[in-house]
Amino acid sequence: MVAQASSEARFIIGNGTYSINGEIKTDAAPYIKDGRTFLPLRYAAYAVGIGDNSIAWQDDIQTAILCKAEKTIAITPGENRILVLQNGEVSQTLLSDAAPEIVQGRVMLPIRAIAESLDCDVQWDGPSQTAIIKMD
Repeated sequence: MVAQASSEARFIIGNGTYSINGEIKTDAAPYIKDGRTFLPLRYAAYAVGIGDNSIAWQDDIQTAILCKAEKTIAITPGENRILVLQNGEVSQTLLSDAAPEIVQGRVMLPIRAIAESLDCDVQWDGPSQTAIIKMD
């Protein structure tokens, strides 16, 4: 699955049913921890326009690699930094106030930091407890 230009994804806290470009998927439910919304890595990747062939897990260093266009980001559960790579070299280190974590065997990502590092817009609808991710 690869997101199209001008796409939108919606994730409701506690509900494992997601809408990505109108397509309904089911997975682990997003949750809030320390004021941050966490999503399963794969669906967070889909929401920011990354398809299956651009998601990798490097078991030897326990790090998720996500590639989108010219950007590659490396995310390690338990670490508050997001490495942005270009041509295989770290070009930028972004700090997040929430670290990704592994919950029941799934890598869960603090979505705002990840989405914004890939130039996506994240909105929060408090009354419906919905995270909305938009990209052009």
